[in-house]
Formats: sequence, C-alpha cells, structure tokens
Amino acid sequence: MLLGDFNNITCLHEKWGGNQSVSTHVTNFVNFLNNASLISLQAFGVPFTWTNKHKDDTLIFERSHRVVANSFWLELQPNYSLHNYPILDSDHSPLYLSLIHI
Repeated sequence: MLLGDFNNITCLHEKWGGNQSVSTHVTNFVNFLNNASLISLQAFGVPFTWTNKHKDDTLIFERSHRVVANSFWLELQPNYSLHNYPILDSDHSPLYLSLIHI
C-alpha cells in the first residue's frame, strides 16, 4: 500500500479546469499502476485533493493524492475507509485512512 501526493491524475474526470488532454505523465502513471498491479482505493469526501488556488478562470482542481494497494493488501484490509477532507488553508487536501478490524 502506498499513500501520498503522486502529483498526477489517472484520467480526465480527476481534473477540473486547465488543460483537458491526457498527457504522457498521465499515461506513464497509469502504466506504472497497472505494471505494479496497484489500484486506487475508493475515497469518500471531496473529489479533488489539490488546487492551484487561483482566483480567476485559471483555477484548477485535481485528485493528485491517493492511496493505492495491491490485491494482497485488500484481502488483508477489506474494511478500510478512506476519506478526502476539504482543502482549507493549504493547496492540498488531507487524507484519512482507517483500517477497521472486525
């Protein structure tokens, strides 16, 4: 399991504003995730985890922070909960990953 700011999106629905084309960086990131057999965990809360905080028509939001895991980790932690909190003072959203053991 990896958690952090990957500075990248996996598809265009993870971005609002700015250039709406798939870049080589996006393709390379998706290829990395696929080659490593990693999937992005489903998160609750806000859909975007980063913003450039511009106050004009150049405002951008992206889901650049995520938790990725392989199938082995998901078998060990099937009851996880991931929450994206709102972006407030920073340009980043805090993530909260809870591992619930039942």
